[in-house]
Amino acid sequence: MLTVEIPNSSNEFLKTEFDLVEFKKNLNELKLIWQNTFQCKVSRTFSKFKYLLAKSDAEIIEKMGEIFSEKFVENYGMQNLKNKFQISKDLTYKIINLLLDYIKWSYNFENKSFENITLEKFGLECCYSCRNEDKK
Repeated sequence: MLTVEIPNSSNEFLKTEFDLVEFKKNLNELKLIWQNTFQCKVSRTFSKFKYLLAKSDAEIIEKMGEIFSEKFVENYGMQNLKNKFQISKDLTYKIINLLLDYIKWSYNFENKSFENITLEKFGLECCYSCRNEDKK
């Protein structure tokens, strides 16, 4: 069984089973949405820069100018770009959550015990995006 905490509450509930067929269906749907939203190489490239959503317009213009051209944001539109960043961020988090649920079930994390060892002891650090997300 998997214990899942309900956000913004102290209540917990148990998932008694994992539906692999539903998991695959949901994952494929998210992949199709991703492919339909980011169809060309340009859109797939800027989808990787979703961290810019938290930056100022000037910083977005500067970064997109470095990657594509100085007129890219002017031609594409700032709001369109921010909408794509938001979609990219949302889809990424949904896919990660699906995969985490699958991994938890596959490796039966409910019955595993781990020592409190931090990632820093292994010489690992948060990436730039995760470090900035934690500050919010």
